[in-house]
Amino acid sequence: MNEDSICNSIYSILNVDNKAVFDPTFWIDRLEEASSVLMEPVEIGNLNHKIASRMQEHQLENYYFNFNSSYFLEKERKVEKDLFVKEMEKINTLQNLMELSTKDLYTSWGRKISTLNIESLYKYLSNFENYKKKLPAYIQISFGFTTKKCSVKSLPIAKKISNSPNFPFQDLLALTTLSPGEPILVYQKSFDSRWYFVQSYFYSGWIKVDDFITVSRETFINYLSSDSFLVVTESKVETEDLAHFSKLKFQMGDKIILATEIETQQFYSKLGYCFPEGCYPLKILFDRSVDKSYKCEDGFAVYPLSGSKEVKRDFLAFTRENIIKQAFKMLGERYGWGGSNDNRDCSRFIMDIFKTFGLYLPRDSKYQRTMVFPSSFSFSSYISERKTILDKLLAVDLLFMKGHVIMYLGKLKDKYYVIHQESDFRRKNENGVFKIYDIHETFVMDLLFYSMNSNLTYLESLSSAITFKGVKFI
Repeated sequence: MNEDSICNSIYSILNVDNKAVFDPTFWIDRLEEASSVLMEPVEIGNLNHKIASRMQEHQLENYYFNFNSSYFLEKERKVEKDLFVKEMEKINTLQNLMELSTKDLYTSWGRKISTLNIESLYKYLSNFENYKKKLPAYIQISFGFTTKKCSVKSLPIAKKISNSPNFPFQDLLALTTLSPGEPILVYQKSFDSRWYFVQSYFYSGWIKVDDFITVSRETFINYLSSDSFLVVTESKVETEDLAHFSKLKFQMGDKIILATEIETQQFYSKLGYCFPEGCYPLKILFDRSVDKSYKCEDGFAVYPLSGSKEVKRDFLAFTRENIIKQAFKMLGERYGWGGSNDNRDCSRFIMDIFKTFGLYLPRDSKYQRTMVFPSSFSFSSYISERKTILDKLLAVDLLFMKGHVIMYLGKLKDKYYVIHQESDFRRKNENGVFKIYDIHETFVMDLLFYSMNSNLTYLESLSSAITFKGVKFI
């Protein structure tokens, strides 16, 4: 890595003595068995199954849904009204709305707004209550796929709402993002018919009606069971420009189904030109805005992805070396709460890394901490004991504190280093005065900086750790 590529002010802010800490090879070279496989594919599959089972036991399927279960063998899919309302209210509570209404809020242009004042809040709640009363006794559930990169929101409101004028692109209502071709269960439209409540593999929430298409149960299952796919190992990729096409955006960890040679030839013969040389043919449901005459017979289209992009025909080998390489591919990228502005927050950063190995962690840090099975440690209140635990960990093990997840890198001299996606932190000067650094990015730091939520350092704030050392799931 070129040292000049990292701003010197960042070195100063982070108090970095050795600039090599920003280079993944520095941390890889320090490991004795960096290329040793931590878990084989069958073990990863078993761990995925255990996570899904545990989430189901705790009635948390809206945060981790298993699309490979026997659930889909049923001919008819429906849910009782009361259960559906309960699922909606998990992400959209009166308390959350009341809290929003009391904050200073800003538009995507950084202008202060009062959109969610008490009057409009009660108007929305009134509409929502009437909406719930008019729901049928049973909600029919359809199968579908996303057709573009889209935001999943806690409320069916298109406007981005931020609590910071400095970072107005952060959307407080955003839960996460879905990439094109993601499987979803489609429940019910909103009272203005512009949104639908859906369930993805790692979140439920509201997406726009133009962001997905419903399909038959047979098409849904056949598409998901395809063994011809790509795994995105680059941070972000997008398809090539072509007439009649909008570019599709994907991100690290996405699993994309490939079209066959026959499907590709048939589709491009309709377009009247050849499929671009050196591209991968991605099989994705067509965007609703495109002329229907270009659809394949089964409703899918073939999008070209340049062969120069970092993608693999299978999942990566689960080694510490590969995990570190994946993490550092996002170094310096902007922070994005709930996927705002096509960026990542702390838990999405972790989730996307492990998806490249076929390991599907829950989306939120809370469930990454409590629902994943590798060996774990709890931190005591004593600094010496905290350091003893850290000394037992290896690079890529995960550290947790309230509302945050961090990837451990290692100890250098007397400092413990990590890489994470974080919005801000604090430093204390010689006079004991705190200064806030609003950094909003993926960065490397040591654990002696102070968190924003207390007068404790990150080291003092740690609650638990997960290690992948010696883990077996046969």
